[in-house]
Amino acid sequence: MQADARQLLFLKSLLNSFADSTGLKVNYRKSQILPINVDTERMNHLANTFGCAIGSFLVTYLGLPMGTTKRKMEDLTPMMDRVERRLSGCATWLSYTERLEMVNTTITPIVIYALGTIKLPKGVIDNIDRIRKQCLWRGNTEKKRGSNLIAWETVQKPKEKGGLGVIILKLQNYALLLKHLHKFYNKLTYLWCSWSGTNIIKIGCHMPLENWVPSGGRMLCV
Repeated sequence: MQADARQLLFLKSLLNSFADSTGLKVNYRKSQILPINVDTERMNHLANTFGCAIGSFLVTYLGLPMGTTKRKMEDLTPMMDRVERRLSGCATWLSYTERLEMVNTTITPIVIYALGTIKLPKGVIDNIDRIRKQCLWRGNTEKKRGSNLIAWETVQKPKEKGGLGVIILKLQNYALLLKHLHKFYNKLTYLWCSWSGTNIIKIGCHMPLENWVPSGGRMLCV
């Protein structure tokens, strides 16, 4: 939203009305506002108006890092840790068929939301593939070597083409991100589509985010 104290008061009024009707009160002391291209003096005034602290990027939103720069591999370490924790102790005692089912229905779905939201770095995809290969061929035992029965490229082919139907994460990432272009070019009724069409002239350019923001400034309330 715009870095405007008047808009913040309207937002706070809406949140208070929501709290009165549902009994779910907002704890403003645990809330933050994140500035984008807003000077320090103005930001302090806005924070005092809303009654919360000033945050900074990177922040985690719905389990994913959100910021003004390209995501790095270390930013996505928590997600990779969640994938690795899925290698439970019982994986060693499962058959190959059951491990394949575990890869497709338990491990891979953990990253589907991320695949549809941001472009994952190559290192992240390689690390997740390492975990999936370990689950399929060695259970949760890293010391067991030389047991890969089929090349990973073959494993990722569709079953009708002789593979095992394991999703290719890189292609899935591209496919899921294309839906955003579909929404944008078809001018679907999403707020971000309208905002992007009005305020951002070049999509996919390498300008810093602050150069995209109009002179009035923007901020994101979390």
